[in-house]
Amino acid sequence: MRGSGEAAGSLASLTPFALAFLAGYSVEVLFAFMDRLVAVFAGRRDAAGSEAGPRR
Repeated sequence: MRGSGEAAGSLASLTPFALAFLAGYSVEVLFAFMDRLVAVFAGRRDAAGSEAGPRR
């Protein structure tokens, strides 16, 4: 089993481009979370993430 020092060392050995590539995948998840958070505080009913059109 790896220690926490070894795991941190392997993460630090990644190139900046590899780190940017991995971070790029988490951006969409971050923005989806922020959209839900704003929807909750704004009081919208479609805060669960459904892309409903405008109400008529």
